[in-house]
Amino acid sequence: MTNVIYPAKTIAQKLIIDDATMALLQAACDAHDKMRESWNTVANRFFTIGFRAEHLKQKGGDKEVINIVDNYIAKTMPEMARKLFSMKPVDLNATDKGLRTTFMKDLNDKRTALAKALAKCDEPDAGTTGTTPIEPSDIVAGIIKDAIEKTHTFSVVNAKTGKCKLEGVNIVDLLKHLQAAVKELT
Repeated sequence: MTNVIYPAKTIAQKLIIDDATMALLQAACDAHDKMRESWNTVANRFFTIGFRAEHLKQKGGDKEVINIVDNYIAKTMPEMARKLFSMKPVDLNATDKGLRTTFMKDLNDKRTALAKALAKCDEPDAGTTGTTPIEPSDIVAGIIKDAIEKTHTFSVVNAKTGKCKLEGVNIVDLLKHLQAAVKELT
C-alpha cells in the first residue's frame, strides 16, 4: 500500500474571509480609526497649551506631568482599577496584584498612545496631515455657537409652550451678543 501525501495548504490558500469575518474586520478597523482620531483630537488640545510628547517619556520625562496624566487616565478606567491603584501593593493578594498589573499595562498603553499622538503634532507637516492644533479661540467660538443654538432652541420651544420665561432677558439681544463674540473670535 502506498501512502499519498498531499501538500499542506499554505495560510494564504486557507485564508478565506466570509461575510461574518469581514463584518468583524470592518468593526475592528472602524474602532481603530475612531480611537486614533480621538487620540489626535486630545493631543491637539494639549498641544495648544504647550504639552509635548517629551513630557511623557519614561526616561527624562516630567514626572509631575506623567502623574497628572496617569491620574486622569485612571479616572476613565473601571472603578475596580481605580480602587486597586489607590491601594499599596503590600495590601494586595495575588489575584489583585495580577489585576492591578493588567490595569497598569492598559494605563501605560493609553499614555503611550497619547505620547504618539502628541509627537505627530510636532511633525513638520502636521498642518497637511489634519493634525493641526486647534486654536483656543476656535474652541471658545465652538462653545459659544453651541450656546447660541441651545438658547435659540430654548426660546423657540418655550415661546410655543409658554411654560418658562427668562425674566429680564432679551433673547434677541443675547443672541446678537453671542454671534458678535463668535465673529470676534474667528
